[in-house]
Amino acid sequence: MWGRGVVDDKGQVHIHAKAIESFIRTAGKLPINLKLIVEGEEEVGSDHLDQLMRDKGTDLAADFVCVSDTAMFGRGIPSLCVGCEG
Repeated sequence: MWGRGVVDDKGQVHIHAKAIESFIRTAGKLPINLKLIVEGEEEVGSDHLDQLMRDKGTDLAADFVCVSDTAMFGRGIPSLCVGCEG
């Protein structure tokens, strides 16, 4: 996977994709309804992400969210940090 300036967390995106691929290869299918969003505008303010969430919120509703490269959603919303850069 290569893309200069496309997204600064290509490694994290790649590992999610490979985990999904491995699960499908070994189990035949995923046991959940999975929605994968790769948002590459974070370094310039994610101008279009908010509108996407508003427009597609019902389609994107989920019981669990895994974010590879950001801070917590907000106070009172549990999060688990399993690694940091630097």
